[in-house]
Amino acid sequence: MLPPTPISSPPVAMKQLHFNLNQVTQYIIYVCVLIGVCSGIHNWHRAQTVTALDTTERLTIAACAIIALIIIARLAELFLPLHSIPEDKLQWGSRHHGARVVLSPTTPYQIVTFPALGFLLGHICYCGALFLVLSLGIRILLAAPWKRTLPTIIKNGRRELLYSSLWSIQDPDLVHAALFSSTGRWTQNKPTGNKIILTLRRFRRYTLLHYTTILTIVCTYILSTVSPSATFSLFLAPFSLLSYSISILTQYGSSKDVIRAILTVGAASLIFSFYLSIITPYPFLLVFPCTLCSSLVCSYLRTRRKPVQSFTILDSGFGVTFPYEVVKYYLQGLSLPLLVSVALWLTLPNLSF
Repeated sequence: MLPPTPISSPPVAMKQLHFNLNQVTQYIIYVCVLIGVCSGIHNWHRAQTVTALDTTERLTIAACAIIALIIIARLAELFLPLHSIPEDKLQWGSRHHGARVVLSPTTPYQIVTFPALGFLLGHICYCGALFLVLSLGIRILLAAPWKRTLPTIIKNGRRELLYSSLWSIQDPDLVHAALFSSTGRWTQNKPTGNKIILTLRRFRRYTLLHYTTILTIVCTYILSTVSPSATFSLFLAPFSLLSYSISILTQYGSSKDVIRAILTVGAASLIFSFYLSIITPYPFLLVFPCTLCSSLVCSYLRTRRKPVQSFTILDSGFGVTFPYEVVKYYLQGLSLPLLVSVALWLTLPNLSF
């Protein structure tokens, strides 16, 4: 009996490159959509700009843009690392075929998204080409390719799997606990029963909340130099979500949680309204009521959310289907902030202060 003929392995190029026509088509469509969005925002910015910025304003906007790019790149590396591979793919895919592909499936999308984002932010201070290259460099540097080791790549794959699976869990308490425990900065502190000290410690440990707060502040300032009305309208809903996240840190299972949550949301709305009244021409008495009401309603409705227990698929009639309960889950509590944002978008440009 003749011995079995050994099967020759495919070439190295065929091992490392496994093109999928569907993925390539999606990537091309994404690039085309991204170019269209950037072109539309670029034209809108040219229509909104009425006065030239001086050197100080341009340097301030450039500094805020760099801070925003660093934070966005840090969050992207936290949730969607460039170099990652799941353990099952390493064992049954790459190792089996002898390939060493360690790039995440989202890496090609990030490679084109960050230059586009940097171009839009840099275009405000007339440095679009510089920020286009700078944003891509920041994203690659924060990925630390010189520290790429197999344990780090496997760890990134586990983290990416954890965060990507959170989108399929429609349970607010479970998702928040997972985010807090996985992104928190744990330190040893003396035990105390003071709720104020415990809340401050929670806020200090919740690094994800630090990033989103700073990102909201710098992006608000950048957009205020282009369109003050758009600043107030676009950031009302994100700030309402941020207030909801801050109010969760005051929950301890007691009867006074509601009072602490209201005071926390009110203090955050007061600070944010005062900041908006400084960088925009709109008075504090107009900004504060809209911000406070939207934040309180959003926080109250989102704390009453329940896990999604049914899954109804609706057909839009245009070839797109979506689960109604899941969409309602993610948009719950944002009805009033979105309505107020649309009303402010339509009325503020016609008002004079």
